Amino acid sequence: MKIAFFTLGCKVNQYETDLMMKSFVDAGYTIVDFKEKADIYVINSCSVTNLSTRKTRQYLSRAKSKGGIVVLAGCYAQEINKDEKLQNVDIIIGNQEKNDVVKVVDECIMEHAKKLVYKVSDMEAYDYNADGTTDLIIVGTDHKGEDNILIFHYEIGDESME
Repeated sequence: MKIAFFTLGCKVNQYETDLMMKSFVDAGYTIVDFKEKADIYVINSCSVTNLSTRKTRQYLSRAKSKGGIVVLAGCYAQEINKDEKLQNVDIIIGNQEKNDVVKVVDECIMEHAKKLVYKVSDMEAYDYNADGTTDLIIVGTDHKGEDNILIFHYEIGDESME
């Protein structure tokens, strides 16, 4: 799966983004530029000033408009009121959870896929995106009894899958 990162704020945030990127690469994800189409967008946020908070919200909106899962991490994620309904965010990762970001994202993807699969059939589901593409999501159990997920992203009407 393709994943893109955008970091706002201090050098600590950049360092933590680098660690998250390494974790995702180690887990088999492919890093792409934030401007490219990705399956997952991670915004490592800052909230030191009103300007940085506004920029964080802008990047969340940009990511969500591209489709895919949007992950908010960092200072802004820490300061959000638990009752506040935040738009354009699928997963919120606090500073304490950054080390587990891959696990949290994988669990979210698996839960999303299971809902789609069980709703449509026992084998597969199609998730249609606003950009004219679709995701074929297949969930199955391997020989070890562990759940696995395959997501094929392709344009509707296109014979070749990415």
